[in-house]
Amino acid sequence: MVLVAVFTAIALSGCAHGASQNDLSDFKRFVDKRDACEHFGGEVSDPPDPECMKEVAEQIQIYCTGTDAKLAVLKAKYANNAEVMSKLNRYEEKIERIRR
Repeated sequence: MVLVAVFTAIALSGCAHGASQNDLSDFKRFVDKRDACEHFGGEVSDPPDPECMKEVAEQIQIYCTGTDAKLAVLKAKYANNAEVMSKLNRYEEKIERIRR
């Protein structure tokens, strides 16, 4: 959620190098999805509950799938936007491989 607040601050401040808020919508959608992916990746019950772990695995599939490729696309698209890149660079580039 912190990154969503940061995104909003970037968009509202005009620091997106002339881009409007709508121009960063792909970035915001990615941040929301990837943050959910990372959240569910950290959800492990103690002791492991098979039913809970099934739900977590389903959520990981929903939120993590496609985010590695999308991260690469966004890094190419926003390569000249230092503020967006600083946020994108915080994400692991190959999380789908880790979360399977």
